Amino acid sequence: MLRIMLGCCLLATTLMGMAQTFPAKENGSFQTFQPNATGRSDVNAYWLSYLSRVVYVQYLNLDNGYTLRLTDTSRFREKFIERTRHFFRPVLQTSTTTINKQIVTSPTNLGNTNLAAQLPSTFASNNDVQYRWIWKSDGRGKNPEAMVISTPTSVLVVFRGTDRVEGGNDFDHDWGEWIYTDFNVWPQRPCSNCNVRVHKGFYEALMYADFKRDLVNTLREFGSAQKKVWVTGHSLGGGMAQLFAYIARKVDNIDIQGVYVYNSPHPGDDAFASEMDVLFPNQRLQRFEFLSDPISSGPPQSINWMPSVMRWGRAGIRNWFSKETSGGYRYNANEKPAHEDVALFSAVGGLLNMGGMCFHHPTWITRATYNLLPADLQAKVPTAPARNKQSDEGCNVLDINQGTSGHLHDGGTDNIAAGTYLLKNVRSNRYLQASSNCGINGCCDLRQDDSNAGSDVRWRVARVPNAIFAGYTFTSTMNEKVVDADMGETGKDGGKVHLCGRLPVAVGLRTHQEWKLERLENGNYRIRCVAGNRYLRVAPGCSSQDGCRFELWERPTPEAEWILIKVG
Repeated sequence: MLRIMLGCCLLATTLMGMAQTFPAKENGSFQTFQPNATGRSDVNAYWLSYLSRVVYVQYLNLDNGYTLRLTDTSRFREKFIERTRHFFRPVLQTSTTTINKQIVTSPTNLGNTNLAAQLPSTFASNNDVQYRWIWKSDGRGKNPEAMVISTPTSVLVVFRGTDRVEGGNDFDHDWGEWIYTDFNVWPQRPCSNCNVRVHKGFYEALMYADFKRDLVNTLREFGSAQKKVWVTGHSLGGGMAQLFAYIARKVDNIDIQGVYVYNSPHPGDDAFASEMDVLFPNQRLQRFEFLSDPISSGPPQSINWMPSVMRWGRAGIRNWFSKETSGGYRYNANEKPAHEDVALFSAVGGLLNMGGMCFHHPTWITRATYNLLPADLQAKVPTAPARNKQSDEGCNVLDINQGTSGHLHDGGTDNIAAGTYLLKNVRSNRYLQASSNCGINGCCDLRQDDSNAGSDVRWRVARVPNAIFAGYTFTSTMNEKVVDADMGETGKDGGKVHLCGRLPVAVGLRTHQEWKLERLENGNYRIRCVAGNRYLRVAPGCSSQDGCRFELWERPTPEAEWILIKVG
């Protein structure tokens, strides 16, 4: 008996050491999910986008410091459960077993709930919650994968999108699913009594090695007749989710409450899209797309098939984000015109690391749907993942700025109120001053002065309205001219900066007269010209003198630091 007690204590200590701690607000947070929702539910959109993202190995690693390999199926199952199990009501732990490449949970009689709460990732919390990871692979290009999660009220089917194929040679390992599934766009009838045609690659992957049958059997085992079934996925996962929902409803008579997909391709023709809207009435199919993501343009609507004409359809409701922050969301947006579907071909460039795929990262959609939630609801759900970075595959600084703020060039941390300011250079301890010394072209000198009195050192600072490239103008209260970088010198160090009249909109781009503000940790600013992307600085050779000129410089030297003092 003593040995048993000591063994139990040792087990408890070991398991507690293995447990990973997650934010307290996440415990039981899935109670915010709305299982009976029809149409658009913002909280459901966030939850399903969140799960559609972490079902990828790379994002599960990124968010949690895991080191899973992309084909490490066994450890993925464990870590996915470890990361998500506390979202559901933690009542009693359940043990996890693997049966035929699937994960199954069953109750355990641990008795000690404190010990149960510390169980490692081979256990799933709550006897009312079950997980099953279903995947198949031919080692070449068919690699369907989905996590099924059963809660007391819902059953979720979360499809994974394109990733590396388990097994096979190096080429098929990296590119097989793209070639043999994604790009296999020939038409296919999905059932004998179906008067629609669907994407052959998606269909063959869904049916491969009884993958679809295993999903249907799992839904029935998990109580789909008594619970609400929700189907979701990102990218290829979204295309598979739509096709599975169609077949499961039409052929297998599974009642599905909602289908939410993210940056998803379109799996069927116009007849398929029309029937999906009948099978899932009341806007139960919601599609979410981010900016110019190319995958949501495929297959292009205008591709025609021989011997008969086929047009690829667009089912459900389109939700479109022009940026991840507030103000970028459009519900029930118009579909893209057919000619804009050529954006799909930028995906080829993305595969070759030549751009085009930045906005396909699921992080954009997850952050955007999180920003749809009110603050009180954000406090009850997992926090959105960190923003995409320039180092992410297919991304650059322009992509990140556009996805974040809707502008190709971000204004930086430039949240200042419009008004009248003194602009004081930190190195010279002098103020930016307008001059009446103007040439025949109407442009005037710009210099510095140690006095803060007079209209010549006062500047109206205002955002440029409806700008493609976000920025500010600095307008002198003395002569109504703006700070202007010489158009021919914006790309040069030492480029001239003066005062000129503001160009009219009809001229086109006026970005040499527009400036970004970059706030520093000490509260000061750097001022960067939108055109040429160089900093405004006092010329270092005369910075301690009144009348010293200003210029552009690529590097942020000490002469390029400014204090903004609001005076009106």
